[in-house]
Amino acid sequence: MRSSVKKIASDVDNCPGFSEKRYQMVCQIQEFLKEGCSYREIAKRMGIGRNTIAKYREGDPKELSMYGIRQSKLDPYYDFIIQCLNLGWSKSKTVKAIYEKGYSGSVSNAFEHLGKIEEKEHKYFEPQPYVRTMTEGLKYKTGSKGENMDYITREGVFRHMWMNTELAEEHKKYIYDKYPHIWEWIAV
Repeated sequence: MRSSVKKIASDVDNCPGFSEKRYQMVCQIQEFLKEGCSYREIAKRMGIGRNTIAKYREGDPKELSMYGIRQSKLDPYYDFIIQCLNLGWSKSKTVKAIYEKGYSGSVSNAFEHLGKIEEKEHKYFEPQPYVRTMTEGLKYKTGSKGENMDYITREGVFRHMWMNTELAEEHKKYIYDKYPHIWEWIAV
């Protein structure tokens, strides 16, 4: 049985390549947009889809014409994300900080991107810490007890009991006063 071996040219490596054809297309799209043409009009003139026009409407044409890499809105924040990872931040705290720095993408994409960075770096973000009250940001109806009461969540209690997270002193005192035999129940 004979096996065929494909030879690769010596000047080929794993770096992303540059496409002259794509570069010209990106420049032309951006030029039409500067002239005030609509997506539909550009699509008809060039024979491409409107999604392609949206993809290349802004940015450096040389970077946009590279192939072999997929660009993300989170790429400019990569160093900051690594810094947050090394500081032991949670994913939620990191995503909030990225939004404060100007990220405009979706939250789900941000979390997915952080997961990919975790895999790549072989290091994981800290779990979300216990939040003292989950109802602080909610708007209350007139006459409700929500504004004057402090709540502890069931998740907060479970995390304290089984994951050794800290509780506010008021919450700890309330639980131990209300359920003095709680540790006996856990031991069973």
